Amino acid sequence: MMGDLPLVVRDCIDSLQEHALKNDQIYKVEPLKTRIQHYKRLYNNRERQPDSDELDTPTACSLLKYFYVNYLNDFDNRSGISF
Repeated sequence: MMGDLPLVVRDCIDSLQEHALKNDQIYKVEPLKTRIQHYKRLYNNRERQPDSDELDTPTACSLLKYFYVNYLNDFDNRSGISF
């Protein structure tokens, strides 16, 4: 169920559905590292404003990848999810 997804996952999916389906190579373009760090900080501090902090396709793809890597590592370690 989509309502149970973490906010970062829900936002990335929404962004990709809206923008990336028109793009052929969504996973081949790397976002700026500073942009990823910026969004990780916003999500960790629950400061993201969807109206002003619009995700681009490369950033949304990378955030999903980073989230799942961290989620799986934390799940394996039985600690809280950190992003």
